[in-house]
Amino acid sequence: MVGDRSHDVDGAAAHGIDTVVVGWGYGRADFIDKTSTTVVTHAATIDELREALGV
Repeated sequence: MVGDRSHDVDGAAAHGIDTVVVGWGYGRADFIDKTSTTVVTHAATIDELREALGV
């Protein structure tokens, strides 16, 4: 999952999906989800997103 809001992380975690939180979009990515059971990676740039996704 790629998202910019805490509910993106929550929804992905509910289905066992790892999340990349991006620093752009309509939401704010300045939250910390310490309860997530999936991997949460933060990407501030497109290059960081590509690296996180392995593309």
